[in-house]
Amino acid sequence: MNEETQISKIVQQVLDRINKGEMSYKEYISLYNNVQEYEKITDYEKEILTEKLVGILRIKYPRQSAKIFGNKSVAAQVLLEEFLAEIKKEFNWKSNKVKPYVKPGGSMIGGREFVCWYISYKNSNNWTCGLAYIQKTPEEHPYLELKKREVKKNSEFEPLTKKYILQNKQDAFKDFKIHLSDIVE
Repeated sequence: MNEETQISKIVQQVLDRINKGEMSYKEYISLYNNVQEYEKITDYEKEILTEKLVGILRIKYPRQSAKIFGNKSVAAQVLLEEFLAEIKKEFNWKSNKVKPYVKPGGSMIGGREFVCWYISYKNSNNWTCGLAYIQKTPEEHPYLELKKREVKKNSEFEPLTKKYILQNKQDAFKDFKIHLSDIVE
């Protein structure tokens, strides 16, 4: 490990305190502000502490953290809205059996995933194709997930699931269009 990626003793002590989870909202915010202003830690240490604190604040204090750091879902919604507008120009969504807008995923509503928004199309033969923006936890990187399946009990078809890092969003969009073209009526 080189010096740029080493963690000093004082930073490790702060991380240990954070990990205990026994701090109040004010203490987390105070620590966050101190980390941003403290000049005796490396950029690497500052990044680690900031990511950890933002993640905890977003989970423990979602309303307050949204005011400070912004809404956690904005990036997902903007990306999918832009793509949906493009898709609607190419495909006839009038026969879509589900609502044709960006929707929150049940996994996010139920607290199983940090961020989950998706767009989908379902035809009259119960085939669905969807593209989701997912971030499992505040610490993990978001990704796109394409799903195509027959929504039918005892379907003879194997569901298709593909994941894409955000840097490959154009590949995800291209593949979504290909699979969508198979089912749009």
